[in-house]
Amino acid sequence: MTLVAAYPAALSEYAAGTRVDHFASWCREHCVQSIGQFAGEPLELEPWQFRFMAEAMSVDEDDAPYWRVVVLVVSRKNGKSTLLSARAGYELDVETDEPEVLLAAASDKQAGRLFDGAAGFLKRSAELRGRFVFRDYIGEIAQVEGGGRILRMATKAATMHGYNPSLGVVDELHAWTAPSAQAAFGAMVTAGGARKRTQVFVITTAGEGHERETSILGKLVDRNERDGAVESEAGLTVSRNHVARTLVYNYSAPTSDPSDVVAMKLANPASWITEEYLARQAADPSLSAAQVLQLHGCVWATSDDSFVSLERWRELGSVDGVIADGASICVGFDGSRTYDTTVAAWASMRPDGRIAVKSHVWATRREAPHHELVGGGEIDFERFEKYVAEELFGHFKVIEGAYDPRYLIRSVQLLRDRLPGSRIAEVEPMSKLMRDALATFYQLVIDGKIIHDGDPVLTAHVAAAKAEQDERGWVVRKRHQSQPIDALIAVVLAVWRCSIAGRPAKPIFMEMW
Repeated sequence: MTLVAAYPAALSEYAAGTRVDHFASWCREHCVQSIGQFAGEPLELEPWQFRFMAEAMSVDEDDAPYWRVVVLVVSRKNGKSTLLSARAGYELDVETDEPEVLLAAASDKQAGRLFDGAAGFLKRSAELRGRFVFRDYIGEIAQVEGGGRILRMATKAATMHGYNPSLGVVDELHAWTAPSAQAAFGAMVTAGGARKRTQVFVITTAGEGHERETSILGKLVDRNERDGAVESEAGLTVSRNHVARTLVYNYSAPTSDPSDVVAMKLANPASWITEEYLARQAADPSLSAAQVLQLHGCVWATSDDSFVSLERWRELGSVDGVIADGASICVGFDGSRTYDTTVAAWASMRPDGRIAVKSHVWATRREAPHHELVGGGEIDFERFEKYVAEELFGHFKVIEGAYDPRYLIRSVQLLRDRLPGSRIAEVEPMSKLMRDALATFYQLVIDGKIIHDGDPVLTAHVAAAKAEQDERGWVVRKRHQSQPIDALIAVVLAVWRCSIAGRPAKPIFMEMW
C-alpha cells in the first residue's frame, strides 16, 4: 500500500523533524512477516501507525528523541507486538552508538514473543542476518561488529539496573501490576540517563477497571491527560506532556456496550479488524462484557461483580464534594494492624439531600493506596487516634459514627473517654448492621445521592471491591488479596450513620451488633 503522509499538525510546533520515513522504508525493505494473512509480505505501516510513529520518532535539534516515554494504548490484534519488534530491530541495525535494547513484558513468555519477533525480522532479511549473532537460548541478539545488542528481560527491578539502554521496549503495561513489575518499570524509565539518545516505548491494551487508580498504566495515562496538552477525536485521545516529555496515544471505544461495533471499531484502527470480527468477539460466551470492552475496545471496564462500578463512582465525583470546616459529620472507622490499611472516614449531609464523603488512609505497604505510609510494618494507632481527635473532632461537629471493632476497640474507647458526647457503634463485618449499611450505601450511589471530591485513594479502594447478594443482603470482599477495600467500608459506615442521623423524626440510639 502507499503510505499516507499523515504527519500530526502538532509535530511541527515542537520537533525539529521525525525519523518515521526512514523507519517505514526500513520496515518495507527488511521486515518480512511470517504469520497469518500477511505471511511473506513486507511490513507496511498503515496510515494510523505512520501517524503515531511520526510523533513517537520525532527528534529535537540534536537529532535525539524528543519524547522520553511514548505510550500507545490500542486494542488486541492491531499489530502491537509486530510494531514493537520492528522498532527494536530498527534500533539495533540503525543506531551507531552501541545501542542497547531491553525487551520487557509482564511475563517471560510475552517478552519471549517480542524477542522472537525481532529476531525473526532480522533472520529473514538476507541483507541483515549476517550482521548479528543470535543467542536465542539466553535471549540476546548482538551486533557482529560493535557492542550493540537486544536483550530479553524479566520484570524485576534488579535485572534492569546496570544497563544503559538506548531503547526500552515494554509490552502490555496494563499487566505490570505486581510490586516487582512496578519497580522494574521505574528502573526502565530511569536507566538511560547517561545517554543522549534514549527512549522507552510502550504498547498495551487498557487494564481492568478496578486497577486504573493504582496501576502504572492508569496513573500514567490519567496524569498525562491531566497535565499535558490534550487533543481528542472519536475513539482517540492524544496527550502531550512537554515537561515530562511523555506522549500518549490512547485509543478507547466511546461505549459501555460491547455489541456497539461501530463505536468499538474506533478503538481498532487496523484495517484488518472489521465490525464483523468485533461482533463475533462480543457474542463469544466465554468472554464477559467487561473483558470484551477491555481487550477489544480499550475501555477500563468494571467487572460484573463490582459493588460500585468505577464509571458510576467517577460520575459522583465533583469539585463541590469538599466537606467544609464546621460541618456536622458522621464518622466511620475500619482498621488493620499490619497487612491492610486503617481508615478514618467521614460523611456530611448536604441541604440538597446528598451525602458528601471523605477518608484518610494509613498503610504499612507502599503499594497499598494510602495517604500516609507508616514505617515499621505496623499501624501506629496513636497516630490514628491523634488524627481523629484533632482533625475530625477538631474541625467538624461529630454527631456519631460506626466502626469495625476487630482492631479499633482500644482506639475508639480512648475517643469515647476524651469525647463522651459522641455516639460510636460497633459493627461486625458479617452482621445485620453491616448488611444494612451496605444496602443503604448502594442505594444512595444508584440514586446519585453520594458526592465525593475525586480522591484517587478512596477511588482505588472502591474499585478493588467485589460483591455478591445472598438471601440476607450484600457481601463485599476484596477483588485481590493485595488490594485493600478498607476505605470503602469506613465510608459505608459513615454514610449509613449519616443517613440515620439525617432523619430528624427518628431518635439516634447507640446500636450494637
